[in-house]
Amino acid sequence: MVSPYRSIPPEGQFDKTSCWAASLCWWLKAAKDGRPQWSQSKIISEYNKHCDPDTGVFIVKDIMDVFGKDSRLKMSLGVFEVSKYKHHRALPLGDAPVFILFRHKEGFTHANVVFEPNDQARTVACMEPLFPRPGKDGQRTGTIETRKCDEYYADTHVVLGWPTVKFS
Repeated sequence: MVSPYRSIPPEGQFDKTSCWAASLCWWLKAAKDGRPQWSQSKIISEYNKHCDPDTGVFIVKDIMDVFGKDSRLKMSLGVFEVSKYKHHRALPLGDAPVFILFRHKEGFTHANVVFEPNDQARTVACMEPLFPRPGKDGQRTGTIETRKCDEYYADTHVVLGWPTVKFS
C-alpha cells in the first residue's frame, strides 16, 4: 500500500550539516496532529543553540534529549541495535513517519524520514534531504525514494523518532 507521505514535497537540506532540520521539517508536515508546521529556517533558529558553534553539527545524543523533551514535537525517540534487524527484516518502524538518525555508508551521521516498510524486500521509502548530491548549499530539493534497509546499517545503532507521544 502506498502511503500518503509520498504526496508531501521533499525538503532539501540547506547545507552540509542541516539534514536534521530538513528531516524534522518534513516529519512535522507528515506527522501533523497539532505539531508545529515550521520551515527549515525556523527549526534551525529554534534549535541552533544546541549545535556545535564551530561545526554546526547537532550531536545525536543532544537531538535525542532536545527533541524528546520538546512537547511541541510529540516525538518518542529510541536507540535500536542494528544487528537485531540487519538480516531479518525492515526497520522496526511501527507508527510512521519515523525520523531516523544513522551512520551514512560514507562515514558521516545523517538524518532521513522513513515510512512504507517492506519486510519481504527489506526496503523502506524515505525522504532524503541530501539530494541532489553533491548539489550546492541552498539549492538541494530533497527526494522521496525507496531504499534497501542495509543502507541504514553502516553502524551498530540507529536512532528512531516516532509520532506516538501525546502530551496534554
